[in-house]
Amino acid sequence: MLVPLMTLSASQLLFGHWLRDKDKTVAGYLALSLQYSSIYTSIAMTVNRLVAVNCPQKYSKWFGRKNTVMYIIACWLIAWVHNAVHLEDGCSFTFQAETCQFEFSNEQCGRTLSLYQDLIYNVIIAIVSTLVDIYCLLQLNYKKEMIAYSVNRRKREKPWFLQTILNSIFYVSMLGSFHVAVFFEKTSVRFILTVAAWQLWLLSGPLMIICTDEEYRTPFRSFRHIKTTTEVTTAF
Repeated sequence: MLVPLMTLSASQLLFGHWLRDKDKTVAGYLALSLQYSSIYTSIAMTVNRLVAVNCPQKYSKWFGRKNTVMYIIACWLIAWVHNAVHLEDGCSFTFQAETCQFEFSNEQCGRTLSLYQDLIYNVIIAIVSTLVDIYCLLQLNYKKEMIAYSVNRRKREKPWFLQTILNSIFYVSMLGSFHVAVFFEKTSVRFILTVAAWQLWLLSGPLMIICTDEEYRTPFRSFRHIKTTTEVTTAF
């Protein structure tokens, strides 16, 4: 999602209004649908961990390969269907080159979506998801023996809980910056609080995984070791 978002915003800043209004509406719909697909998939992962911690005997039945694929497909379908409202007149979410930011339509539908869906609904999702993950993390720490989890697996899961919690915090901060941006007149400040903040949030996910999980840092360390060895060999 980061690539199309950057391409859309940068191209309009550089080349002006090369998209028709209808195309801008579709582009905004695609951006939001991809974002919610990611959010709902993350919620499914939270539920996955909750079941593993509280109902380990049912975990393999509820989260087998076939069921997991169906859950992911359902998450994406829900995201793309419920965001279809943004294709309606007066409900759009588009990038405005004049103000250098993404904006909801200034009509009643757009204002309602901005407040209730973009702010309240998303904050509730982030808070509930974070609380559930914190609960699961505490359960992992205090349960001595768990049927579905070995000690090594618990160690691997903890970075994922930390990553999810941090991601929720950054997500809520990003949402807040979007709604705070309207109080600033400078275009550069609005751009930083909206487009830049959104892109930083999208980029933060992979970076947090690398920073919190030893398993994902290993390939980068190996690459650095190979590079250092190559430089030393070349010097000799």
